[in-house]
Amino acid sequence: MVASSLLAAKKLVKHCEFGRDATRANNGVLIGKGDTRLITREEELNITACLFNNFTIRGTPQMATRYKSAFLPLHNVSCGGTVYKTGNEVSVLQGDDEVIVKIVHFYQLCVEEQ
Repeated sequence: MVASSLLAAKKLVKHCEFGRDATRANNGVLIGKGDTRLITREEELNITACLFNNFTIRGTPQMATRYKSAFLPLHNVSCGGTVYKTGNEVSVLQGDDEVIVKIVHFYQLCVEEQ
């Protein structure tokens, strides 16, 4: 899901709250104008590694739309969600370990026609 601004993203999440798109909205909304382009070989390898760890897929997407920020409404719910931006460093779980990663880009891609 994509919205033009943080306010629009919050409205979209609220609009989807009890509908069939609630899960998609709660997983996050990309914010801003996307940059659609061919992905590089390095990006392809990183995306493939991520997808194979989380999904069963056939083939790797060749095109992706890149965004600079994303709104995750279920992160820090008491404060109304969290906006993550490229360049942010965040703590994530990798297996049983907590590691710090730097967000380089947010990608929207078509996987298995979805």
